[in-house]
Amino acid sequence: RGWRETTGVCTSEGYPHISPSLVRSSMPPPEGFTLGQIIGEGGFGRVYECLQDDGRICAAKAVPVKKGGWGQTQEAAQAEIEEEVHLMERLKHPNIVAYLGTCTQDSTLYIFMELVPGGSISSMLSKYGRFKEQIIRGYTREILQGVGYLHDNKILHRDIKAQNILVDMQGTCKVADFGCSKDLFGQVTDVAKTLKGTPRFMAPEVLRNHGKQGKGYTDKADVWSIGCTVIEMATGERPWPHIMENEAVMWHVGSGITPRPTSPEWVSSECKDFLDKCFAREPKERASVKELLEHSMVAGAKLKDSQRLGGHAADPSEISLEIDSVGGG
Repeated sequence: RGWRETTGVCTSEGYPHISPSLVRSSMPPPEGFTLGQIIGEGGFGRVYECLQDDGRICAAKAVPVKKGGWGQTQEAAQAEIEEEVHLMERLKHPNIVAYLGTCTQDSTLYIFMELVPGGSISSMLSKYGRFKEQIIRGYTREILQGVGYLHDNKILHRDIKAQNILVDMQGTCKVADFGCSKDLFGQVTDVAKTLKGTPRFMAPEVLRNHGKQGKGYTDKADVWSIGCTVIEMATGERPWPHIMENEAVMWHVGSGITPRPTSPEWVSSECKDFLDKCFAREPKERASVKELLEHSMVAGAKLKDSQRLGGHAADPSEISLEIDSVGGG
């Protein structure tokens, strides 16, 4: 967790499995930077606070890469990283963590992102315990706005949970971590079939219909995950806390033995109704993000635009994604 200084060089030379476009962003990465403390850690690498040589502060995700030959599993992982970066590069919305650029240095790929100083909702729950309903309502609206933007642009997040929602000092929530996301732009059908995400937050149809022979699932799977995130904010615990193993959770949810997470007794009837609409087991009966944004639990949960929308009095529905090329399959 110590300090470490390094200067990034934007080149893919010596890394044949990193496409040149990955290290050429529309927003040039810093000439040099100093990594600070670790603020996150995941399957692909660590996330650091980062001081750029021009004085700006951001977050830097450090992903180890390997020169020379790759095994099939490593190549698949590298392809996922590249897909995540190309997706982030196109996303522009107040409720989405902003992408700032990439570069490589030594054996590491650095992905630079907006630093959100409040940390994740998960870390806030660890500090403060379960949230008051007023906070849950406001944060849920923020999450819906970010996920709604993704859905409007045919993107499934597939890993919505408190750990992947960051909060700035004004209370603006920002959806983060697109490592599991799926870009459906250019596909014949709006379904995905791979098993991606965190088991405790997966919708039943993801567990039932994944794989080449499955029917697949739509963006309604994200709605189920949003409901699970509301449960997490209201209880301070992940869904299904009484079931220890992820495999057991997947079996309970997929089979319908335990139809859905239980709504906390203490929340309002409006919140319980909101959760009922998130947890309809059949996707066709489940509310969409747009429908949920009109629900009484969140419809009035607005602060001033100057606070809630990153300082800009803009309607999130008017912000659109510019598609430069067809995404991957």
